[in-house]
Amino acid sequence: MTGIHGGTIRLRDGRVLGYAEWGDPDGRPLLEFRGLPSSRLGDAIDPAFLTANRIRRITVDRPGMGLSDYQPHRRLLDWPADVLQLANALQLDRFWLLGTSGGGPYAAACAYRLPDRVVHAGIVSGLGPLDRPGAMDGMNTGERRVMLLARRRPQLARAVVGFAVTVEHHRPGTIHRGLLKALPGCDRAVASRPEVRDSLMDSYWRAFSRGTRGQVHDWGIIASPWGFRPEQIQAAVHLWHGDQDDRVPPRHAEQLAAAIPRSHLTMLAGEGHMIAFSHIQQILLALTGDMDVATPTV
Repeated sequence: MTGIHGGTIRLRDGRVLGYAEWGDPDGRPLLEFRGLPSSRLGDAIDPAFLTANRIRRITVDRPGMGLSDYQPHRRLLDWPADVLQLANALQLDRFWLLGTSGGGPYAAACAYRLPDRVVHAGIVSGLGPLDRPGAMDGMNTGERRVMLLARRRPQLARAVVGFAVTVEHHRPGTIHRGLLKALPGCDRAVASRPEVRDSLMDSYWRAFSRGTRGQVHDWGIIASPWGFRPEQIQAAVHLWHGDQDDRVPPRHAEQLAAAIPRSHLTMLAGEGHMIAFSHIQQILLALTGDMDVATPTV
C-alpha cells in the first residue's frame, strides 16, 4: 500500500475519533499528532517512503477537528485515553509516537500516561509547558497572542479566528502569504515549496471543517498547565528543534530535554520551525530505528 486510508472509531463515551493510515500496514506503527491548525491529512510526506522503510504512520484528528467529534471541557490528559482506545482498536500492542509543534504536548502526555505501550516518543519543534515564568519570551507575537486569547477569552478567540477563516475563503492564499511574511528566512524557504504550501493549507481547512470551536479549544489546552511534570515521563523521548525557531523558542526543547529522564535533544543549526517538513524523513528513520535514549543529553 502506498496510498492513504483510515476512517473512524467509536469511543467509549460515544464520540467519533478520526484517523488516517499511511505506508506499510505491517510496518512499525507510529501514532502522530500534528501541529496547529491540526488535521490527520494535509501532509508533504511521500507514502512510498513510509512503505519502503516499513513504517505504518497513523495520524489522528484531535476532538472538534476533521472527522473527530468535539469534546467539551477537554484537558491535555484526556488525550491519552482516546489514543489508547485507537491503539486497541487497531490491535497495536506497542507503538512509536511523534508530536510536531502544538502536537508536542500531546505526545508528551501519552509518553507520560502510556509508558508501557510507547516504544519511543519523538517531539519535533514542540512546545513545553507554558505556565513557567518566561515561557513565552522570544515567541512570535502572533503565536503568543492567539494562545493566550484562546485560554483566557475563547469566545473572542473564536470570533478572531473565524474572521481569518472567512477572509481566506474569499481571498484564497491570504493566510499563506501572511505566514511567509512573518517567517524567518530559513522557514520561508521551506514554506514556499508548493508541496509544503499545499500541505499547510489543506491542514488548515480540515482543522476548521467543523468550525472554530475545536481548534480554538486546542490552542487553549496547550497554553494551560499540562497536569503533569516532564520529569514524570518514563518513556524514552527524542527531541528535534531548530536553533532559529521563533514560533517555539529553542529553550522549550532544552528545558524538556533537561527534565525528561530518558531523553535526547538534536538541535539543528540554522534551522527554524519547519523542520517537520525539511527533515521529516531523517527524523522518522531515527525515531523508528534502534534508538538508544538512556540519559538526558543536549
